[in-house]
Amino acid sequence: MAISVETITMAEARQRQPRPDSIATYHPSIEPGLQTYPGLRESFRELGGNRLVAAFGYGSSFNGESSESMIDVIILVDDSAAFHRENRTRRPEDYVSGFVGGWRVQTALNRQSANYYHTELLIGDELKGAKYGVIGYEDFLAQAGAGLRGTGNPAHLYTSGRLHKAAIYPFIKAEPEKQEKIDTAINQARIDGIWLALGQLPEQFDLSTMLHTYVSVSYAADLRMEKPNKIDLLISQSENDYGTMMKDLLGAFKDQNIIEEIDENQFRKVVSLTSRDVNLWLMESALYSGYINYIKTFLLTVGLGKGWEYGWAKGSRATGINCDWVPGRKHATKKVGKLIAKAPEDVDLDTLAADISAILEGRKRKDS
Repeated sequence: MAISVETITMAEARQRQPRPDSIATYHPSIEPGLQTYPGLRESFRELGGNRLVAAFGYGSSFNGESSESMIDVIILVDDSAAFHRENRTRRPEDYVSGFVGGWRVQTALNRQSANYYHTELLIGDELKGAKYGVIGYEDFLAQAGAGLRGTGNPAHLYTSGRLHKAAIYPFIKAEPEKQEKIDTAINQARIDGIWLALGQLPEQFDLSTMLHTYVSVSYAADLRMEKPNKIDLLISQSENDYGTMMKDLLGAFKDQNIIEEIDENQFRKVVSLTSRDVNLWLMESALYSGYINYIKTFLLTVGLGKGWEYGWAKGSRATGINCDWVPGRKHATKKVGKLIAKAPEDVDLDTLAADISAILEGRKRKDS
């Protein structure tokens, strides 16, 4: 006789989950990255300045997918407001102009997600384009734990989903006490990812299906352009890393009697979220990511000019079409990799950002 699967809510899942501090946090080796990009740590330390807590790299520039990609790094800082005040002096060209680019607005935006900026890093004796995300240490811990509904944090899966990946490279670790909390937060994000994957899986599943579903979750929750085979490519490039990470995660879920192993790499769900709850949450998260990617980042942090250039270059890689020519751009100054760092001269970025902010505030007041 078939045994029915117990279905629970996301709030209940947090009560039934494995303890995030009971799992060894998996990180891949940073040595290949240090060899590929000499001077990387020094450049990351310079980015964080006196406020640096930790820095980890991620993305296609580190997993071997694309040597043409910008270097992606998340910079954790001890005080977002102090960082932005200092960084605007050190790197004013990284910020949009006017009031929107001021430290007060930029600090407020950090409550929603990491703030992304474009710059250049000295790698060896050459400059290479980089996209760095800045987030306060406490904001990071809170947003990493927002991967299920009901946490009280508005970040949805935007930060948490990015931590699902195995390819997160801790090039600069925090002091031991803070690093322990960072690792626990990463584990929580990955535990939430397993819960969401379980909600989309049939009662019985194999390791390969779990892995594909788990990796798919963060992309389903993020409105952005990617290659059609992105998920398969990501898994194949980090297969050993995912294998090690998933072994520990699934082992912890087995210990909590949430799943059971019925044969080698064959599992059965004992407890699960419902597919309806998961799909609704992924839809909400995707809508939130649309705001972050196309309004906050393009207009309020990176800026419309750099954001447009970045999106165009990313679309080029995703579609395989050579898009070196960018429509509507007549002026260029300094290039960052393949990205042009000057906005179109006929666009008033301050006015545009202010209009959008007013619209968003109006909607917020109407909904409240």
